[in-house]
Amino acid sequence: ALSQHAIGAACEAGLGVEQNYTEAANWYREAAAAGLAEAHHNLANLYLHGSGVGQDDATAAGHFQQAAAAGLVEAQHAMGILSLEGRGVPRSAETAANWFELAAAQGSLTDQINLGVLYALGNGVPQNFFEAAKWFRQAAEAGHPIAQVHLAELLLNGDGVACDPEAARQWLDRAIDSGDAQATDAAREVRERHKLAAFGD
Repeated sequence: ALSQHAIGAACEAGLGVEQNYTEAANWYREAAAAGLAEAHHNLANLYLHGSGVGQDDATAAGHFQQAAAAGLVEAQHAMGILSLEGRGVPRSAETAANWFELAAAQGSLTDQINLGVLYALGNGVPQNFFEAAKWFRQAAEAGHPIAQVHLAELLLNGDGVACDPEAARQWLDRAIDSGDAQATDAAREVRERHKLAAFGD
């Protein structure tokens, strides 16, 4: 299965062979039939984007689910997103939260943020700012700038954490220093909304 998957990956990327998504799908299908989670995941992506196969959300979701059940973080993330959007599976924020939690527990920073957002909004889970702060903090401490902005917002509002404008300011500065355009814009917007001067001003 590993060698079939490797040939599929080479065909998909055009590494040493001519790029051919249909061939890639065929090889992935064989490796997936042998139970390889990564092959299910890659085949799912081809179906999701209609590369070399007919675009089919439901078939994509089926393969993502196989890979996710085998513990593949990227597939758990994908299942969370598909569940939120109702693509190929019934729309369910509750199901999305379950998938995000599995991926978050395995260290996916993106899904720690996704889970934190669901807790902050009370979407698919009971609203719980303490849980939101816990997940935002994990991703923030690991260096994710968007998580740093979310955590700063909770610190400024005193939601789920003690109100601490000084700590919030430091997290916002870290987010801005990251160079991530989206995080920088978000951090500046939070700073202006809360009328926070830049650190050291």
